[in-house]
Amino acid sequence: MAGFGAGFGFINRCGKAVVPDLRSIASFTAPGGQEFVAIGPTPVSPWNVQAGKYLGEPGWVRLECRDGERPPTNPGTVNRIGLDGYPTKFPLDQPVHEEFSFVPGPNAKAVASGQWLNFHEIHSTAIAGDVEQVGPLGFYLEWSNGSAANKFRVKRNAPSYTGSNVTGIASSDILNSDNLDMVEGQRYDFVVDFYEHPTAGYVRVWRDGIQIVNYSGPFGYGGGRVLYPQFRIYRAQRVDTAVTFTKISTITVGAP
Repeated sequence: MAGFGAGFGFINRCGKAVVPDLRSIASFTAPGGQEFVAIGPTPVSPWNVQAGKYLGEPGWVRLECRDGERPPTNPGTVNRIGLDGYPTKFPLDQPVHEEFSFVPGPNAKAVASGQWLNFHEIHSTAIAGDVEQVGPLGFYLEWSNGSAANKFRVKRNAPSYTGSNVTGIASSDILNSDNLDMVEGQRYDFVVDFYEHPTAGYVRVWRDGIQIVNYSGPFGYGGGRVLYPQFRIYRAQRVDTAVTFTKISTITVGAP
């Protein structure tokens, strides 16, 4: 790790400034052995992915995404930086357990129609002939036109196929119904269990000890495609600088 990252701090509940102590990183290994690499523009900017101490605890990752930052293969309509778990993909036919904490920072929330930010995704590999899509599970902060406010969403994405190839998203179903508007600078603790299966899959999510998702049914893209995690800032193109903090406590595979 090289170089201290300048960073946004927050005011905690006692009115004291919380200033992170972080360094830029190119890779990260989470408890449980899941390996990640930093993604973003080429080269990844020193402020994009940093790790260190935050809220008095080690093991946090700070993400910062600025105007126009994205991998060169991504379209100009999006920004994307973060941690990609592609190096350690999940084995097929095994349940996965995740525990992580998330703090939305400045400009992470959606404040206008059409805005969204994906901070965690279970992504999927592609096979020859696929048109790569978003992964089967995503955690979003997005603008709800119905209530004209930012809302937290957990979404299950179901693919459309041409023959055996994934060529689109047939549906994107909201799995939680609590309509939370996350507070900037507040910590949220998540537990996630999921299992990929064409008919008997499941997704279960707890936030701050309360279960908010209990889905059973088809989950994943199948056909030998393999899942892996991403923790990121992936959003519709915006000019403002977005910041998030994530602490990955554990990611494990197999029976709890």
